Amino acid sequence: MTNATGFAGPPTVAALQEAGWRVMAHDPSFADPAVWERFRAGRARIEAIRAREAEEIVAHAAAAGTLKALVSNDHHPAPAFPPESAPIAEMRANYEKLVEFPFRLVRAAMEPLATNVPANVVMITSNRVGLNRAKLPLAGRDFVRASVPVGRLGDLAEIGELILFLATSRARFLTGAVVDFSGGSPFGPPRPQA
Repeated sequence: MTNATGFAGPPTVAALQEAGWRVMAHDPSFADPAVWERFRAGRARIEAIRAREAEEIVAHAAAAGTLKALVSNDHHPAPAFPPESAPIAEMRANYEKLVEFPFRLVRAAMEPLATNVPANVVMITSNRVGLNRAKLPLAGRDFVRASVPVGRLGDLAEIGELILFLATSRARFLTGAVVDFSGGSPFGPPRPQA
């Protein structure tokens, strides 16, 4: 799993581990041993991948044994800029994090995954900072509850369960699908201006 400390990473790692999977967890922050020790605490059957390049990440995971699933957890903040003043550097950073990196990851994983059939690839992407409700102000939480068709905030365990399903053989016949994990949003009232 890439970028394990952010977005869908923690609930996905928890779901995979509860199902008995050995998790190879990548995150750039694992270069700091203290960060890795905090993340690893209380988690069994987990190993850090500290490589930064997509190809090195896959090589490390493949060298550790059979690669049954690749979970690419890609996220990047979505700063709001009017088109006429949007910095090119922001567009480039979004492209690198949400398009180029996952493409390189999948390209590098094709051979190791093909030799371990059956195997699955799960691509997670978002321009949101994270799924942690604590980061959402009270007014934002109230807005979500009132406007999302399911009438509540998502539970972190739910995305972990979804990704576990997609990574297993139970989802083998599902190919090339987009699963919108949004509680029915954006079908609701317009978001209030900040």
